Amino acid sequence: VRNTKRPKQVSGGGSLGRSLAKAPRKRKEKTKSTLHTTDEDSDTRNLQSVTESNDLDEFLNSCVIADTNFEAEKEQLVILDKNAFQVKHIDATKEQIEHQLSNMHHLAVPRRPAWDSTTTTQELDKNERAAFLEWRRNLVQVEENEHLVLTPFEKNLEVWRQLWRVVERSDVVVQIVDSRNPLLFFSSDLFKYVKEVNESKQCVLLLNKADLLTRKQRKQWANYFKSEGIDFRYFSAYNERIKIEEAQKLEKAANNSDDEPIEQLKP
Repeated sequence: VRNTKRPKQVSGGGSLGRSLAKAPRKRKEKTKSTLHTTDEDSDTRNLQSVTESNDLDEFLNSCVIADTNFEAEKEQLVILDKNAFQVKHIDATKEQIEHQLSNMHHLAVPRRPAWDSTTTTQELDKNERAAFLEWRRNLVQVEENEHLVLTPFEKNLEVWRQLWRVVERSDVVVQIVDSRNPLLFFSSDLFKYVKEVNESKQCVLLLNKADLLTRKQRKQWANYFKSEGIDFRYFSAYNERIKIEEAQKLEKAANNSDDEPIEQLKP
């Protein structure tokens, strides 16, 4: 049997589905932060970490940060070597290692430019781009002038912006490192920057994987960080996970025993 009923009409002459399709969609209202930041469009920002890039990427990223515009010129052909933009990895020599140790002070966390309630979002965005570009240029100059080989570091401004905001909004900043070689991962300048933002902020160094160290090794590292005046804690994510799993098993066993019927006592 063929259905000959016409779709239900609504005021205006169109079908219900057509009317819903044409209805204006409600825009999602964005809740503005109480702090002055540039993250109004945080959901559209690129937060992908960038630690390695070739010469062409470096050039394009610098242009984006500097807000440089380019105009295409027709019939201006340039032939590039296919190997022109490949990254060459060079192992550091003994002399370069000595230079690295004497130039550790150059490896600083990029600072956020000063701002106050009168600074507009556009002004702060421009100042942050300029400061970050200057930080990148200084590292390049140090690498060239001091004959250094820098390890891969974060080159995405948006990632550093997230760090700036986290530091500004946090009362306690915890830096987690591998306790088997903590100085390889520990950034003392990060704690220095936190204190520059606000002296009352607390900094804690969390030494993870402490279960892989011997008692003697933990004592030696503890003496070192105490002598440096660093607030630290030993931690083992593995041991904590085991504790959580054991607690869940006990809770599950207790719940199962509660569900079992209780036998009536015979007189």
